[in-house]
Amino acid sequence: MPRTDTSLAFGPLLAQLRRRHGLSQKDLATHLGCKRTYISQLERNLKIPSDSHLNRLVLALTLTQSDTEDLTEAAKIGRGSIDFPLGMPLRVKQQLLRLIQYGDLSSLGSWAALEMELAAVASTIR
Repeated sequence: MPRTDTSLAFGPLLAQLRRRHGLSQKDLATHLGCKRTYISQLERNLKIPSDSHLNRLVLALTLTQSDTEDLTEAAKIGRGSIDFPLGMPLRVKQQLLRLIQYGDLSSLGSWAALEMELAAVASTIR
């Protein structure tokens, strides 16, 4: 099975997963009991589903754990929400958000370089 493109925003990622499972927008809408236009709005990032609708999408598409995590993270990002570790001081959260929103990350050279740096940090805290 092809790897999910995790660089995609929620809508395009949902469309990719839906097509991979051989479903049309209408088929998926029928599984969910909604209108095809709702699926279209999701795939065009005009709407981001609530957690309950997201869970129904995951079940309708019978997603793997990895694809479920990718789609869930894309939905959180689409909603503008980030889960911070419990106990993280507010000032640290604020600094992280400022870095994400306004930081000049061009000195890293590429998103791949940032990803490698973050992976290196993450591997030390597991």
